[in-house]
Amino acid sequence: MADLSTFNKKDEHEEENLRGTFFLVFFIGGFILLTWLAVLYIYLSRLQT
Repeated sequence: MADLSTFNKKDEHEEENLRGTFFLVFFIGGFILLTWLAVLYIYLSRLQT
């Protein structure tokens, strides 16, 4: 019969990987959004000149 502690350790490891992936996606998305907003600001500021 399988030991339940091995299943729990595997689930915790997968949950840590998912949490790391979740934060990495938010970090990359935030970086893209900030870059896009900076380019938009530069474009709009030069458009008025």
